[in-house]
Amino acid sequence: MKKLAVLFFTMLVCTGIFGQNFAVIDDTYQNVNQAKARFYSQQTYQVKDNQVKAANQISNALEGREVSNLHLFVSTEPGSIVFSNMTINADNLKEYALMLLQMSSYVKDNIIIHSQNVFTTELGIAFKTKLEQLTGLHCMVQ
Repeated sequence: MKKLAVLFFTMLVCTGIFGQNFAVIDDTYQNVNQAKARFYSQQTYQVKDNQVKAANQISNALEGREVSNLHLFVSTEPGSIVFSNMTINADNLKEYALMLLQMSSYVKDNIIIHSQNVFTTELGIAFKTKLEQLTGLHCMVQ
């Protein structure tokens, strides 16, 4: 009976019923292969440079999952997240609000942006504040 319980728990974890990390890697990220290697045992999605906005691609990839932490490996500049086919910053958050809300609805805890400069300067701090207010999630860098 104990073995059956362990097997059931393992199946729940492997199928994603319990929260987990999810990594999104954009083609523009400088160290794509390093990011893939770091998250090889977890769920990953690579953003494609096509007509579908990156935030919509991410929402589709997250659909039906419960994610604890969403890791974004993207190019950034102070106050901006730069995907291959869209840039998100404090000035256009309202334009992308619906996409970002849908994307964040699958995330339970944090959005972790792998960049040291996105939340620097006054522009970056304002962006972080607006992004957190919009999504209801803690946004941090790593």
